Amino acid sequence: DVTIAMASDLQDPPDLILSDYSIPQLNFLESLNLVRARLPEVPLILVSGSIGEEKAVELLKMGVEDFVLKESLTRLVPTIERCRKEKAEHRARKAAEAAQEATVELLRICNMAENLPGLMQKLMHYFQKITGCAAIGVRLHDGNDFPYYVTHGFSEEFVLAEKHLCSFDQQGELIRDYTGHPAMDCMCGNILCNRIDATKFFFTPHGSFWSSCTTELLANTTDAERQTKTRNRCNSEGYESVALVPLRYRDETYGLFQFNDRAK
Repeated sequence: DVTIAMASDLQDPPDLILSDYSIPQLNFLESLNLVRARLPEVPLILVSGSIGEEKAVELLKMGVEDFVLKESLTRLVPTIERCRKEKAEHRARKAAEAAQEATVELLRICNMAENLPGLMQKLMHYFQKITGCAAIGVRLHDGNDFPYYVTHGFSEEFVLAEKHLCSFDQQGELIRDYTGHPAMDCMCGNILCNRIDATKFFFTPHGSFWSSCTTELLANTTDAERQTKTRNRCNSEGYESVALVPLRYRDETYGLFQFNDRAK
């Protein structure tokens, strides 16, 4: 069993908290304030043997989602389901509002940009702000390759080693694939060449790549399944979470945004 005081310290927050009002050696009101401060989105249902109407109203105002008397425990399951449904709807509304606000801000950034370098820098910093990722990079089309255009958070050694995606043979000649196009390495090459399989869990239907644990991905998939020989530098640098999102207009790919973080 987990008391509500302990719940706020869990690495993975619970979906819902059930608590008695009278718990030995625990001040319920202090614990309630702690949980509401740290886990504002988690429903808390109070189970009590007896509670007065005045106290019940006070607790509801403080953030208790609902309460069930012990003599009416048949109400517990429908109460839980109702609370979870209401919270899910609330989260969906908040997500929609956040997406709309992000769209407005992106349009503002694009409209106010005076040049491409300024635009990419502002977009990169904005995306870092809303994602919290430690490192972000932008690759843009340049000749046969898609080198890094701007980066933030990556080490100089990482950027230098990974700046270019094209491969060259021992004579210095550009290696091309069977279609005659430059053969671009790693997962970035997959996304930029639209070389994806949407049935694989790490690709999205619209051509992005994501992994929240690159160590497990590399251990449990082959180069054939990943559709390329990966360099694995992101993982060797300690980045467990990686996302690659293509920049496209109509059917042409102009580059990609890369999001990296060491946390899973």
